[in-house]
Amino acid sequence: MANPYDVLGVHPDADEEVVKAVYQALVKKHHPDQGGDQEEFQRIKEAYDQIEDSTGTKQQRQDRDAAFEGFADSILGLSTPVTSETIRGRLSDDLSIHQGPVQVSLLGFFRTDITDLVWEHKRDSANTSNRFLALFHIENTSEYVQKWQGSAETKYVGTDGYNYESMQNSFLATEQYSPLPAQYSVDFVDMEPGTQTLGVVAPEEIPIGVDVDRVIYSQNVFEGDQTDGWVQHKYRFVFDITPETRKQMRALVASPFEPAGEIDAKPKDTPNADVSADEESLSPDGDLSDTDRRRLQDILRLEPTSNKELASEWNLESGKQVYQYLSTTLDEYYYRDDEKRIRATESASEILS
Repeated sequence: MANPYDVLGVHPDADEEVVKAVYQALVKKHHPDQGGDQEEFQRIKEAYDQIEDSTGTKQQRQDRDAAFEGFADSILGLSTPVTSETIRGRLSDDLSIHQGPVQVSLLGFFRTDITDLVWEHKRDSANTSNRFLALFHIENTSEYVQKWQGSAETKYVGTDGYNYESMQNSFLATEQYSPLPAQYSVDFVDMEPGTQTLGVVAPEEIPIGVDVDRVIYSQNVFEGDQTDGWVQHKYRFVFDITPETRKQMRALVASPFEPAGEIDAKPKDTPNADVSADEESLSPDGDLSDTDRRRLQDILRLEPTSNKELASEWNLESGKQVYQYLSTTLDEYYYRDDEKRIRATESASEILS
């Protein structure tokens, strides 16, 4: 293969941001949708991936976004129920907007593995391992039924200058075929006055290396306060994706919600809630309790393992409880491999030796 730096036309010592900017310009120029050559487009993408691999840029980015590794971790970080009250005060006006009959909040926007969300018969024909996913909270504040149309009315402005649509045609699995809790919706929802829902929307595939500057959702208000027909008014909700808004969304997805004013309090329904005070006394090293050490030994014994397997091993009700426990108690003692399986870190082995 040709030297990847030659393919992009950049010096090997160029800064990461310079390489990324050149890559985005070339992707835009040679994009097949704009009449570009597919082979050259692919060559540019492969060159950029090779540079990322060789410089460790990809790993650094994965480390920065560790809270979003894997579909399960990303979604389960949003404990149920999520309401306007639990969101209030955690998101700025840039991410929680009230217009017309609804209040729409963008809770999360990130790349992750969405395989478990996609209809099984579509997984072989679509890339699902590294896709953007948008999480919305929608509240009907009007006196009439309103329709949430996330997959049809959400668009994205890429850093490459292109506009991207959301996936439609039943790309994401619904109802009993989805691992999502009941309050999540991937399709149209008729919302009664005063009700709320969570919307999950997947953009069409956006090239690796291309980010998103803006997410735009349009809420249609139909003539006669109906849920379809002639559109009387269209409200646009524009969410700018900036370092600050990313930070806010990361904080939401990476940690469970708590009631307002009790953010620092320990949740009553965490996996440790049923452990006695004696069991939770700290071990001599002052770091892990006896229960924590036993569970860490389980991870070492079972690795590579999963949330589901550990939930069974620890007699917990769900993989969500395992996720919450690991992320709050054993965060520095485990990681997820390329297949999103749970493994113990070197420090875990050392502390148990």
